Amino acid sequence: MRISAATVKWPLILVCVGGTFGCMLPTAWAGLATTPFALYDPAGPGPDSGFWRGSLSVDVDPLSPPAFPQEVEATAEWAMFAPGKFQDFLDAEFPGATAPAVGIGEVTYAYQITDIDAAVPGVTQLSVGHDIGDLARFGSLLPTSVALTGTAAPVTAVAQTTQAVWTFAGISAGSTSRILVYSSPFFPEPDSMMIRSTIAAGTGETASISDRTFTGEVPEPATLALVLFGVAGCLFGLRRARD
Repeated sequence: MRISAATVKWPLILVCVGGTFGCMLPTAWAGLATTPFALYDPAGPGPDSGFWRGSLSVDVDPLSPPAFPQEVEATAEWAMFAPGKFQDFLDAEFPGATAPAVGIGEVTYAYQITDIDAAVPGVTQLSVGHDIGDLARFGSLLPTSVALTGTAAPVTAVAQTTQAVWTFAGISAGSTSRILVYSSPFFPEPDSMMIRSTIAAGTGETASISDRTFTGEVPEPATLALVLFGVAGCLFGLRRARD
């Protein structure tokens, strides 16, 4: 019995598309610094091969006077997410956590203190810089944190003139912060981050709001290649089915 091309056409397409997108799903999850869900922006460009993600480690030795030593040795991770991708990240890394609502077309900016080797009296603040004009570029979500994503919630979270600041009662070694977030309808750009244990503070590079309006995410090359490969496979299969 000969099976017509029309009979196999749509089942074959569904199999091809399902297989293609199945291959696109990450098989191993990671934190903010290496998440495959991070915003891909070759025009920016994202500092990690086009992805807006990374980490910052600081190590500030004990400060005097000896009676009141203060130090901080910690790592913070960060990533930016196109609309809808932050919830995908949470589903993979923190099942049960819910992404705060953001406006249509807004990028989610996420930061987390993930590793504290030493902190005396404890990590009391994380701040992320931005230009003065960028204060008006925050989106519908002002600095806050996401429940079920870490052991320490901030006491306060505020957007100041040149930085977003999250303050803690004091996060001890071995603990983590919640994921700290805000949103913006603008792409990210390189900026500064500070991790502080009272007066002991370490700084380095992260990303924050720019003045470049977010217009959508370009598919990363690996994803685009898989899609094209899947489409090509479907077309080849349909041609064989017609023969």
